[in-house]
Amino acid sequence: MYVNIGIIGTPLSHTLSPMIHNYFFHNTCINGGYTVFDIKDASNLENVLEFLREHHFVGVNVTHPYKEKVYELCDSYCDFAEYSKAVNLIKFTDKGMKGYNTDIYGIDKLFELNNIKVDNSSILILGAGGASRALVTALNKFTNVDIFISNRSVAKAEAVANLSTHNITVIPYEKLSTVDCDIIINTTSIGDGGYDFLNIGMGIRHYAIDLQYTSGMTPFLDFMRLRYKHLQLVNGIDMLIMQAHKSFNIWTGREFEFDIKYFKINMLKL
Repeated sequence: MYVNIGIIGTPLSHTLSPMIHNYFFHNTCINGGYTVFDIKDASNLENVLEFLREHHFVGVNVTHPYKEKVYELCDSYCDFAEYSKAVNLIKFTDKGMKGYNTDIYGIDKLFELNNIKVDNSSILILGAGGASRALVTALNKFTNVDIFISNRSVAKAEAVANLSTHNITVIPYEKLSTVDCDIIINTTSIGDGGYDFLNIGMGIRHYAIDLQYTSGMTPFLDFMRLRYKHLQLVNGIDMLIMQAHKSFNIWTGREFEFDIKYFKINMLKL
């Protein structure tokens, strides 16, 4: 049996997901492959998913900007996906499309692997899309966390804030100078430039985390490195790898261990 899986989203020219999953295929001796579907027009989403089902795909990952849109198309959900209203994994079943959110697991592992203390901390979240929904949901497991969330659309930020069990405050961009926090986390897909709204002197004590990833420094982390020289910088590569590990298990039913440090150094050359 050949296991077909893949990823849908846009843009996807940078994605490391095929390399990660093909490594998993190799190390579990499963015959399969991982295909990239860069869907630039959201109106094609339903047709693409139906095509994949008809061609016997086991499932697909979902990335920006379709995590919330795909949630609306699923027939059933795991608990985390239903709670967060964001899906980053689809599994095709006899009963339709089941939506999962393995980003939440990936975020939890990112904190663990980088020894980031979340309990008793204050956190500023930038963005209010699918990744932000996963992050706020992941933070619910921790204790005594104060959260600030900022987004161009205050209404979207308020909708994400409603997922939190912690004290959470929506902050318009123009009010970010009032924020003093331990950790700043970027959940947006913003690329080079566009950070002028951060040039306002907010207080950040310990960490700058970008849920985006590159083989080097993301534009956001590079900006934070220059602005706040004392911060520990963390990009989203650990989250990517660990959510992929969880995804592979859901699709194949195969439990397996691997050395993430070895994988990053020898396979991704990080």
